Amino acid sequence: MQSPLFTATIHSMKKEIHPQFFEVTTITCTCGNVIETGSTIENLHVEICSACHPFYTGQEKLIDTEGRVERFEKRIKHASKVSEVKAQKKSQIEKARIEAQMAPKSLKEMLTGGNSAALAAMAAKASKKAGVAETKPEDK
Repeated sequence: MQSPLFTATIHSMKKEIHPQFFEVTTITCTCGNVIETGSTIENLHVEICSACHPFYTGQEKLIDTEGRVERFEKRIKHASKVSEVKAQKKSQIEKARIEAQMAPKSLKEMLTGGNSAALAAMAAKASKKAGVAETKPEDK
């Protein structure tokens, strides 16, 4: 007794509804590689094939048909210029802030020649580095 799994019926294809099949079709790549195969299209032209695809060759190849790489590189170049300008502005703001801190804030500071608190702090640091003991004025 035969199992229904092993019985097969062979159906033939319907006539005149299938495209024409070409036994020998040439596929031509932009790199110059020509492949012969069978297809419903007689001649094919492709941009990339197994002979020039980076996955198979291990080499990097930029395929840019719409200028995407150039637009990306232009955007990166512009971004680096913008970041440089921002860094310059930030350094100018920092310099202005430091100058504002060092500027005299009162008439007394202007007359004594600068920020007396800052000058006293710098003098204390210098004396510590030199090894001189700090002297405090005595109350009279």
